[in-house]
Amino acid sequence: MGRSFVRIHQRYLVNGKKVTHIGRTSLDILGQNREMQNLPISRALKETATTKLARIMLIG
Repeated sequence: MGRSFVRIHQRYLVNGKKVTHIGRTSLDILGQNREMQNLPISRALKETATTKLARIMLIG
């Protein structure tokens, strides 16, 4: 897998390039057919996931 994929929850591995917004407990991602999806970020992975996602969103 590429470096742009980040585990945000036990059930979810997301492409950081598709993330449009990071909230306190969830994030918005551009899904198939250009629809927005809201996915939860687990408490255990929050710090690591948000750091990685922010880096991907800023740097690319």
